[in-house]
Order: sequence, then structure tokens, then C-alpha cells
Amino acid sequence: KLEEIAEVAKIIEYSAYYKVPVLFKNISTAKSLELIARSPLCYAEVSVHHLLFGDAMCEGYNTYAKLSPPLRDEEERQALVEALQRGKIDLLTTLESAVSHVNKDRSFDEASFGIAALEYALPLFYTKLVKSGVIKFAKMIELCATNPACFTDQKRGKIEEGYIADLVVFDPEGTTIVDTPSLYEGERLQGRVQKVIRGGEVVYGEVR
Repeated sequence: KLEEIAEVAKIIEYSAYYKVPVLFKNISTAKSLELIARSPLCYAEVSVHHLLFGDAMCEGYNTYAKLSPPLRDEEERQALVEALQRGKIDLLTTLESAVSHVNKDRSFDEASFGIAALEYALPLFYTKLVKSGVIKFAKMIELCATNPACFTDQKRGKIEEGYIADLVVFDPEGTTIVDTPSLYEGERLQGRVQKVIRGGEVVYGEVR
């Protein structure tokens, strides 16, 4: 925890000195978020898992809770949620780093870091953050699509004329069941992705 905070503070100083913008990936402490929020050149990304789980998930040597950065204590988790609601977080991520079951079905020390959640990311965000009342749907879109697109050199992340047609057709009344080994295995999430369009071409879902 202290190592992250110290490293963030150091990089913020470099950013200010050289006037270079910095996106901090996978931040896991509220103190780091506070430091980043004070800088006009720095931005923070946090994973949904660090907002939802504390390090108690590691009890019983649950290797699916072995993430990088590690899950923090419950007090820190709650502080991250408060920071999200106060606008201290600029981007949300699934921390996607798919690891095979073979590399997770080991002792905790030997198991690989990582989690796969991209396939049910939108229902996960919608269920755990929007339906639970943590943030509004519009804020979720901002953190998951609009803001991340600002870090590319292409016109993405908005449904507007002139922007690249990267779209997701989402049914908020649908259901997605997580049937793969993970922290969410067996969960029934609200919402279902019906179609994914990339660059104007349907890459997932029925083409009509």
C-alpha cells in the first residue's frame, strides 16, 4: 500500500516538472486517488473488483482473488467507493488478464495473478454499480467509454456524427449468468449484451 502511494507521488512530481500528462493504471488506494486528483495533468483508473471486494476474499487461499494490485482491506475498499462517488476516479476497468484454470488451481503462492471478466463486464458494472445505487448509468458510460476514448487519437466513445461506430446494444432487463471460474462464478447479473458493433461492423450478436 505504501509502495503504491510513494510511487504515485513521485510520478506526479515528474509529471508536473516535465508538464506531461499521466494515466495511472489500476490504482488501489484512496490516498493515491487524492494525490492524483490534485494534479491537473494526472488521471486515475480503478478496477471494479477493488471497488467490490476487500482482501477477505483471499481467505481460504482463494486464488481467484489473487490480483495485481492486491485487494485491500475493507476500510480501503469503502474509501475507494467514496472516491468514486466524489469524482476522484476517471476510468473504470475489469483489470482483464485472463488466466487459465490450470494456473489458478495451485497453492496461493504459486497461482498466477489475474482475473477474466471482460465477457460479462457491462452486466457486472450495471448490476454492481448502477442498480446498487453507487453511481448513475450516465456516469458508468463516462467512466467506461467516454473517458477512456480520450486517451486514443481517434474519435471514439460517443454516439455522434463523425465518430467511429463502436457500439454495444444492451438490454437492461436481460440476464447474464457467470458460468466461468472467477470471483463472480454462479452470479446472476442483470442486463445482457445483445450485440457488439465495431467500426460499423457487427462482431457479436445476430446480424439482421
